[in-house]
Amino acid sequence: MGAARPPPAGISAKPPANGRSTKLNRILDMTNDEAIARAAIAHLQTTYNAKGDHGKFDEMMTVFAPDAVFEVPGERHEGVAAIEAYMRGVLANATLAPGKSSPARHNLTTRQVEFISPEEATGISLFLLIRDGEIVQTGVYFDRYALVNGEWKMSYRRVKMEVDRV
Repeated sequence: MGAARPPPAGISAKPPANGRSTKLNRILDMTNDEAIARAAIAHLQTTYNAKGDHGKFDEMMTVFAPDAVFEVPGERHEGVAAIEAYMRGVLANATLAPGKSSPARHNLTTRQVEFISPEEATGISLFLLIRDGEIVQTGVYFDRYALVNGEWKMSYRRVKMEVDRV
């Protein structure tokens, strides 16, 4: 074995003085407000996929801020009404339509949320869409979240498709 490599720029080679890892410090130093915000944002992400998979658009739309923007490759939808109209069209598509041999199931993985301020956050999450036991889509959600009237809402979502067999 050769000599140990130096850590990447911005990463200290020494552990924090308190003996905990840097990652553990960040988790343990999280405020109650941040923990609550993270849970609320995770709930938004889950609600979006679960309600969409079941065609419950009234409930799905509750995750969005009134002026939210939703982008998919080649399309941009502004405002909850436009987003809902787009989603209803997706459900009418044969891929997600009711009556298939199995329902569509979105699975989220690798969620990361960073706070810009106490009222704003950004997020990235990976998704898989499974249909009839097969992965038919994979991609990345790029999100922005905002505190609206005391509730976390999705203010922006861009969907990047990586695999699309739909």
